[in-house]
Amino acid sequence: AQVRVEIADSGVGMTAEQFDRIRTVIERLPTDYALVIRHYYFENCSLEVIAEKLDISVSWACRVHARAIATLGKLLKDVT
Repeated sequence: AQVRVEIADSGVGMTAEQFDRIRTVIERLPTDYALVIRHYYFENCSLEVIAEKLDISVSWACRVHARAIATLGKLLKDVT
């Protein structure tokens, strides 16, 4: 029996094993990248809210998000 995990209100479901693997990879990201990913995908925060929480501009939050996603993709390829 597989357990499914939902990411915030995204409707994205995955097995608990997949979720644990992604969580482990997120922990390997630089701190600012990991914070943006956690806020955006796990706490369902907008980039505007993330920028406010981290005291950065919205454009910088957007850039960090893009870089975090690119880095996350590379790290996940290395894991699989």
